[in-house]
Amino acid sequence: MFFRIIKDALKIDIWRTNYIISSPTSEFFKYIPLKKHQNLFTSSIQFIFEFLKSFKYLSFRKSEKSKYLFFSSSKNQTDAIISVKNKIHNSTLYSCKNLGGENYNETVAYLYSFLFFPILIFKLIQANEHQKNCLYKFFNRYWLVYGYYIKARLFIRKINAEIIIVANDHDIKCECFTLAAKAENKKSIYIQHANVSDKFPPLVHDYVFLYGKDSLKKYDQIGKSSSKVFLLGNPKFDKFLKQTSSKLKTKIGIAVNSIDEYSKVLELIDFMQTTFPKYDLILRPHPRDIRFKEYKKLCHLKKIKFSNSQKENSFKFLSNIFILISGESSIHLEAALLNVSSIYASFFADYNLIFDNYGFCKNGLINHVPKDFINLESNIQEIIGSKNNRKENINYYLANINTHFETRAGELIAQTIENINNDSFIKQNFQVCSFYCNTPNTFTISNLQSN
Repeated sequence: MFFRIIKDALKIDIWRTNYIISSPTSEFFKYIPLKKHQNLFTSSIQFIFEFLKSFKYLSFRKSEKSKYLFFSSSKNQTDAIISVKNKIHNSTLYSCKNLGGENYNETVAYLYSFLFFPILIFKLIQANEHQKNCLYKFFNRYWLVYGYYIKARLFIRKINAEIIIVANDHDIKCECFTLAAKAENKKSIYIQHANVSDKFPPLVHDYVFLYGKDSLKKYDQIGKSSSKVFLLGNPKFDKFLKQTSSKLKTKIGIAVNSIDEYSKVLELIDFMQTTFPKYDLILRPHPRDIRFKEYKKLCHLKKIKFSNSQKENSFKFLSNIFILISGESSIHLEAALLNVSSIYASFFADYNLIFDNYGFCKNGLINHVPKDFINLESNIQEIIGSKNNRKENINYYLANINTHFETRAGELIAQTIENINNDSFIKQNFQVCSFYCNTPNTFTISNLQSN
């Protein structure tokens, strides 16, 4: 039986599993700044380093049998699905590197992957120019696919899981679990954990739980899919929906993504301190930004406050500010939920490199500042003197707004998972619709009943 899994692993499309890297249309190399000497050798060394590092999280605790297997590969994913998991009986959340729930041992996955080194070298020889470029720079990611897939197959069998739930549709670890579920004839569910882009891969899961129409429209533009889609909102927002931001208009927040250029962030801080010296600044870097400590030192140097995103959730950060300035980030939507005014500012020297991938500016949810922060001062002055109400048209992004489940998305998702084959439950709470569907698409879309 094990050799059959090995045989299946050899058939994996590593380019599709690493879609964000492999697809020429994803523009991944624009998003992620590469190290100067990142190549096949250094990427292989990185794989070995990650393998050795996995021993730090090695656990020999017995895995309990579970009907519902939740898997997370990041803190953000865990935050998005933990409330759902907690509402479902006979369910277990497993995450790598102790990111929540039970720890998922990755060491064995790395060991299995070592067996496939010759296979990957053979694929490198056969690859086209773009694929070779991807393999040279991210050999470690492609290499891990094989072992992770095998480990996922064996783990699903070990705990006797019937439904596999992930919170990411392009992370290779989540993708391997989705592939493993299909190979084991188990149902797979994808719960959206962050705002999506049309650069993502087509949906391949049996069931897909999206925030709302905005996400659906983007996935529909990506490509053909036969997934059954439910528009349910975001469970992470449930306990924060009734909150409002600080009434005192004294603090302005700057949320920085891992793809933002450090020099542009520094430029914005200098501009804000010169133009608005009476307002306190709070800088919040992405929790997985490799420059996290550097930003913390910058805050100390510039005498501004630091929001530790590794400990403080985004809603706590947003509740302390009245204006948010950020670039390519889903935090703009979270700001709108708390009625915090939000401004889109590009943190790239090349302003046209990446702009409004999530469509927040296009759809009028937020304002945007032209190149080099032109008009930023007037934007902020206008916000200071206005009464903000950003929550008016948010149902386009979150389907549970203005329904009986407005603050209960987690409960709704949990009930839907447990009743996924219950037609009476589906008919009672959803209406089948076909908005935003391309002709070749075979989505089955269920939207929440309105109040």
